[in-house]
Order: sequence, then C-alpha cells, then structure tokens
Amino acid sequence: MGKTPLNWIIIVFLFCQLLSCRNNDGNKEVFKPQEINIGKWLEIPQEIKISDIASNIDYIQLETSDSCLIGRISKIILAKNLLLILDSRTSTILQFTLEGRFVRKINKKGRGPGEYNVISDFTYLPVDSSICITDEMESNFIKYSLDGAFILKKKFPMNPDKITAFNDSLLSFKVDFPNFYYNNNFCVTITDKDLNVISKLLDHSYQKVTLHEADYLPTHSRTMLEKVSGTLTTWECGYDTIWIIPNTNTILAKYFLNYSNRLPTDQKHINKHSSEFNEIDEVIETQKYFFLNGSYKGEYFQFIYFKEKKKGSRINSIYKGNDNYFLLNDFDGGAPFFPQGIVDENRIFATISLFTLKSQLNEYPYNKINSISRSKRKELLKLVATSKYMDNPCLMIVTLK
Repeated sequence: MGKTPLNWIIIVFLFCQLLSCRNNDGNKEVFKPQEINIGKWLEIPQEIKISDIASNIDYIQLETSDSCLIGRISKIILAKNLLLILDSRTSTILQFTLEGRFVRKINKKGRGPGEYNVISDFTYLPVDSSICITDEMESNFIKYSLDGAFILKKKFPMNPDKITAFNDSLLSFKVDFPNFYYNNNFCVTITDKDLNVISKLLDHSYQKVTLHEADYLPTHSRTMLEKVSGTLTTWECGYDTIWIIPNTNTILAKYFLNYSNRLPTDQKHINKHSSEFNEIDEVIETQKYFFLNGSYKGEYFQFIYFKEKKKGSRINSIYKGNDNYFLLNDFDGGAPFFPQGIVDENRIFATISLFTLKSQLNEYPYNKINSISRSKRKELLKLVATSKYMDNPCLMIVTLK
C-alpha cells in the first residue's frame, strides 16, 4: 500500500481540530444560537387569551394568620407535596400544603450560626430533602432541613445572586454583573451538595471589570437560572444570550435575543430607563414558551414567544393600568394574567387579591368577558365571596398546554 499524501494528513488533522473546537474559556462549545427577533413582533401588539396557551387554572388561597403573613411572593418551589414560598419582603421561607394550609416557616435573620442577613434566593435539594439559601449581603450559603433545622453555613468568595438544584445532588450558583469579578470572572459555579466546586462556566474576563466597578456598581438582580426539560438555563439581565448547561462542563448559547439599540450593561445604573435604549428586564422560560418584560422605544411591554411556532407577540389587552398588559382571562372571567415565576416546568404562577377582584368583577372590562368554563367561574365566585381585606395573596396557577 502506498504512503498517505502529506496534504491529506493535514486536512484530516484540521478537520479533527474543528470538531473539537471550543472557545477561549474551555467550557463553551461553538454553537449557533437560534435568533428571537423581538423587534420584529413588537410593532403590532396582539390580544392573547389564557386559553391560547393554557389548559387549566387553579387557585390556592394561602392561609392567613399572625404567624404566616406574606409581604411579597418572589419564588415558589414544589417539594414533597409542599409549596415552599419565598417572601422577599421579610426574607422568610414559608411552607404551605397544596390546599393552602400553613405548615411552618424559616425566619432566622441575624449574624449568628444558622442565621442570615437576607435571603437572596433559595432552592430545594432532593438528594437530602434540604433547603439551600444564598445571602448575597454576607456572601453566605446556608442549608436547612425541610423542617427548618440548621445544617451548614459556608462563606462564598463572591456574592451569589441565584441558586438552583442542577440535578439530585448538585447546586448551581449565578453571579451577575459586576460581581463575577470576585469569581475569577465566571458567572456560573456548579458545586456538590456540600459546596465543593466542580466547575465554573460562562467566562466574562473579556469585559475586564475592575475592583472599583465590582465594589461600586450595583448588580442586576433580575436574572434567570432555571431547569427546563432537565437542562439548566440561564440569562443575564442586560445581555442578549440565553444559555443552556446540559452537563457540568458545557455551556451553549441556545437563543439570541435581537433587540437592537440596547443599553450597554455597564451603564444600566446610570441611565436605566432612558427612552433612547431598548431593554429586557426579565425572562421566564417554560418548555414551550418564553415570557419577557422590558421597554421598547420608551414604552414598557410584555412579550410571549412560542418556541414551536418560532414566533412571538407583544401582549395587548383590554386591561390597562400600571403600564402592564396581561393575557385575557377567558377561562373564568377573573383576574388577568402574566407570570411572576414558575412552579415547575409546565406551570406558572401569579399572585392576586381575591378581595380586590370581588369589587372588579361587576365592572368593565370584567363584566364583558365570556368565560369558557362554567365550573371554573363558579369556583372563582365562591372563593371571592369569602375573601377578606387582610387575606394573604391567592396563588393563580396556570397549567400550560
């Protein structure tokens, strides 16, 4: 057999190098993201009904007593038939049954063992049935059992903004601009359940953030770190890329949010609400949809993107107020809806006041909406009739199609 020509050897070598190509942080594979051209769909707002995206609505009126008063619900996690609810106003994690009955709470503010200054975020770790919280102000990670018993407290080198369970035994932490400076410029850290670092992803060393900036610029708190279809997803406020993390060593650019003339990330603290710039302030992802909040040409907007159809729409509806636009509630003719967060991969939630809704149901536009479900309408009216002014919020949970 003759010798293999040198030029073929070189071609094969270069081809192999191309297949194994990675970018400069060693963790981000070369990958072409799917573009979501937001500007393309923002010019013509459309009315969207809840029934267009959802198959059911459930209401859970949370028990009200002196021991479980709620200020502001910012996160919900479903764990062992319990609703774990973060009240960001009081830095308390409250536990309720699926029927809304209060069970217990974790409220241990202080600087002693097992105590925290503020709860920045929390998650539930199934492997040992523990609740893990981050205290961004003190750079602490604290772990409790489900019944609130203190387990572990460790110091971070950075101020973690978000936390979620990566799988049954791993934790993932998100560090936003400019605090990734303290994490060797990496925005995502994955650890085991005892906080031993396994990997760091999403290198931002190219931004060359300085110690001065890290100390004096405020962080952007409205970032996303979620699990969707078993894969970790993350987005950073002020940036245009949604990343997926399929395993502990890989991060891929999955979506590119095209909203031209966006405000530079390092200037958000200077001119945050300038009408000269377009912004996305919040992203919520589910299996089939993206829900976005932001501003476009000086106007606030809410936006929904249909992944399967690869199309989006700026939401417009007959509900007006506080610059918000909501999905029309044609299920039971009750409160309009736009998600505040996710319950699980196929359910999203918002909080409402049934007492306030009681006086609205006989007014426009509520009295002009035809509900498609008589049983749901009857259920809603029964809940509203017994509501009181000082009641805790009611959870409106929407199951997506």
